[in-house]
Amino acid sequence: MDILHSTMSYIGSHHADAAAFIPADISFNQLPHDQRKVGYGSVTYTGGGWEVSIGHAITLDEIYDMRADYQSGKIVWIGRSQDSVITEDSYTKAE
Repeated sequence: MDILHSTMSYIGSHHADAAAFIPADISFNQLPHDQRKVGYGSVTYTGGGWEVSIGHAITLDEIYDMRADYQSGKIVWIGRSQDSVITEDSYTKAE
C-alpha cells in the first residue's frame, strides 16, 4: 500500500484543487480481481470517492502504472513510479 499512499501524496502536493478531496484520514479498500494478464499484475483501491488502479509488469524492475480517478472523472490523474520516483503523465479536472 506504500505506492498507493505515495501516489495520493503526490497528487495532493502537486494539485491543490485535488488536495481538498484527499483528507489525511482517507482509507482505501482493495477491490477483488476477476481477470489477470499473463506477466502483468494490477490492483484497484477505492476510498473517499477515489478509485486508484496500480499495475506493473512482472519483472525485476519495479515500474508501476497508476491511474487515480475521483468521482468518475471529475479528476483524473495518470502517472507512473519507477525506483520510487513518481512522474505525472496527465492530470485533468472537469469544470
